[in-house]
Amino acid sequence: MKESEIKREVELTLTSLDRIRKAKAPIDFADILTTKMIFAEDQVRWIIRTKIALAAMIAMVLINVALIYKNHSEQRNQMLDSIAEEYHLTGDL
Repeated sequence: MKESEIKREVELTLTSLDRIRKAKAPIDFADILTTKMIFAEDQVRWIIRTKIALAAMIAMVLINVALIYKNHSEQRNQMLDSIAEEYHLTGDL
């Protein structure tokens, strides 16, 4: 770019800044914005609490299923051991 073109671009940019005016917001803009932000924050809190509750519930179900399965297999082994002992059986059942 030539120096004259650069000066012209600078002048065009500076003159375009002369037309800039301060933006005006509606009178109750701050109240509306605050209300929307509080509402959005409440929704996010509700969603986070729901996710945490759902994750805790799933974890409890998985733990209960694991404990029931473990208890069931232990009872089965105890029952087989007692039958084998009663009838004097040897070997794996």
